[in-house]
Parts: sequence; structure tokens; C-alpha cells
Amino acid sequence: MRNYFLLLLISLYSALLCAQEKNITVTLQNAKTKEVIAGASVSTDGSNVGAVSNDDGVFKITVPKSSNLKITHLSFKPIAVSVSDLKEENPVLFMEENDFTLEEVIISKTPIYQLLAGLIENSRAKLSNPIHLNTYCREFIKNHGKYTRFTDGLVDLHIKGKPKNIDVDAIALQNRSYGLNEEDEASDMLIGFSLEDIIEKTYEFGIIKKLGTKSGSENYDYEIKSNPSDENMYIIHLTPKSDVEELLYNVKIAYNINAKVILSIEYKIADSHLKYSKERNFLIARALIKKNNFKANFKFDKGKYLLSSTLVDMAFKIWNKRKINFDMEAKNALIVTDFKEETFSYDKKAVIKKGKLVKNGNNVKTNYWEFNSGLTPTAEEQAVIESLKNKQ
Repeated sequence: MRNYFLLLLISLYSALLCAQEKNITVTLQNAKTKEVIAGASVSTDGSNVGAVSNDDGVFKITVPKSSNLKITHLSFKPIAVSVSDLKEENPVLFMEENDFTLEEVIISKTPIYQLLAGLIENSRAKLSNPIHLNTYCREFIKNHGKYTRFTDGLVDLHIKGKPKNIDVDAIALQNRSYGLNEEDEASDMLIGFSLEDIIEKTYEFGIIKKLGTKSGSENYDYEIKSNPSDENMYIIHLTPKSDVEELLYNVKIAYNINAKVILSIEYKIADSHLKYSKERNFLIARALIKKNNFKANFKFDKGKYLLSSTLVDMAFKIWNKRKINFDMEAKNALIVTDFKEETFSYDKKAVIKKGKLVKNGNNVKTNYWEFNSGLTPTAEEQAVIESLKNKQ
């Protein structure tokens, strides 16, 4: 009888929790052009839950009914909306573009490389560490324009170490990885990203470290601008000099002028300098980079400065004289869904080898990829995910 009442109480408690939460699917659009807005960050008050809008401008999130959403994007004015006001099934929210005529060009007496070096050093020092990040990660791999592999999972990242030498242990709570094209040999080759490499380079800011040196910055023109929607934010724009014949990037770095820490990094190969991409020789094949895009967002939450999300989007060719002829596109998206103090109580044997989720096998207990993932697939990506139902 006691067990019966205990089960009854647990069921009632679960029902009350569900009644207090709401699943929301929202589309973001430009108020002027009605174009969808990708890459907007979504946060809630009273919880660590967050999301990012996909290339269709859509995000899905499960939040308390009494909470408020805050939606931000560097190119748009932030908006706040009460969850209780979202009464339509799939509402559309409109964001107004920043008035770029109000942007001010900031004149700095400090050389750009010294400014960047200072931001990097300060950001490294202030990033909360050690810390335990709960994340959702998703990877799509294409070969010759067709999806060839899909991988995703709930991954705990245990981050520790010195600011310039971060150590990451990745443990998958649930995950899955499937080949999608039986006719493509790349489908079974377990091609994927190393989460350890991505997080270590992001936490150490190794991806922009060279720009914090005199020699690394001299190939770029730069401009520092204010953000019309946030008086505490400046944005550094770096563009390659036209006469430099190297593979260089367009870089955008937003930072908080008071805390002197980096809030976002975005870079991609400049169209004008893609032609300088060179073939690389490896033991069994040759490779050529065609695209290399990266984004990282950081946030302040409950007094902590920590990573919020990353996106790696690459394209490359791999070939040799025998039979390898790959034209690959690879995308890895990761979002932090929660965080806690690091207790170092995890099982070291459970750590993913080299942080490669694609090689961790399949372990599916729930439909973890739905509302609480924070990363909403596009319609095209959702079709790929739906095709996996027969494989699970």
C-alpha cells in the first residue's frame, strides 16, 4: 500500500510539472522584409534553458509557462516576450533590424592586435572553469550533395585546466549515429568531429589567437563599431587586405566593453581569398578546403561567464589515385542546455575516445532530440531525422 501511494504521489508531481511547462515552436522573421532570421539566441528567465533559431528561422523550446523569453541577434533589436502571451500554436515573432545609421565607428589608440590579445587573455581568465556543461550536439555529413551520415546526442562536457591549456572529457548520456546512403562508402566510414578539439580551441580562443599578434593581424583591415541595440557592446570587423595572397577570413568579434570579455566570434573564409586555398597532402590522399565557417557564443548566467553554443560548418574534397573521391560537407552544432559546478564524480571509463561522438555506438533511451535539445532541425534536416525511425 505504501508503494502504491508513493507511485501515486510521483505521478501527481510529474503531472503538475508538465502542467506548469509549455512546448513552444516559434518562427522568427525580419519585421521589414519578412525573411526568416537564423542564428538568433533564445534564453529564458528563471532557468538555464536556451535555444538557437535554425536556417528556417524556427526554434523549439520547453519552458515554464510563467517565464519570459529573451531573443537576441547581432543584426536585430532584442525582443522579450511572455510565454503566456504566445497563445497561437506556432506563432511568428518579428524582429526589427538595427538602425545601422546609428552605428558609431570607434577610434582606438590601442593597436588592434593588442586589443584582441587583451580580450582573449581576459576572456580565458574569466571563463568559468572547472565546470560541467550539459549539451546537445548534432552532426550532418554530406558527400556529393547527398546526406551520408547523421549523429547526435546528449553530451556532458567536463571542462578543467589552466586558461591556456584546457582539458575536456566528453561523456554521452544518450546518442545515435547512422549511415544514410548504402551506395556511398563514406556512409560507413564514421566521419565526424572531435568535441574535445572544438571545445578546447573555443575555450582557449585558439581560433583567433593569431589575430592577437602583430604579424597575424597585419594582413587585415579592421573597424570597431558600436551596437545600436546594446550600449555595452562593441563589434570588431576584420577583413583581409586585397593584396595579400593567402587563405584569409572575414571575422566578426563582439565584446562587452565593461567586462572586457568576448561575447561572440564568427568567421568564414572570405570569398575574395578562397582562391588561395591550397591542396594538402596526407599519407593516403590529398585534400582541399572549400568552406570553413565557425561561430561561438558566450553568455553571463548566474554570475558565471560560459560557453553558450558553437557551430562548425565545413566543405572539403578528399581524393587519391585509387578509389577515394569525396566531396564532403560537414556541420556540427552544439548548444549548452544547462550547467553545474564540476564535482569530478564521473566515470573516466565512460569518456568518449577523442571526443568523437560518431564512434560511440548507439544508446537511445528517450526521444531526447525533440523540444529540449535547443537545436531545431530545418525542414530538410527533419526529413533526414524522420528517416531514422526504421533504424532505431
